[in-house]
Amino acid sequence: LKPDTAIRLRNGVRETVAQRDLRPGDVIEVAAGGRLPADGQLLSPFASFDESALTGESVPVERQAGERVAAGATSVDRLV
Repeated sequence: LKPDTAIRLRNGVRETVAQRDLRPGDVIEVAAGGRLPADGQLLSPFASFDESALTGESVPVERQAGERVAAGATSVDRLV
């Protein structure tokens, strides 16, 4: 369910890294329609996520800044 790579932001620079190389505290970017490669905390003010592959729930879930988002969830409506 998780992608093999992620876009990590470091010092304002985007870099593609293997999912296994992500570490706690890394900031990643996921495009609309993209799956989260790791569990994390939402930094954007709000976003919708399709968690159907994880929970079976067919309706996208709204998350706000600071909320946990699970690996494998899909960003529905925006870059996060």
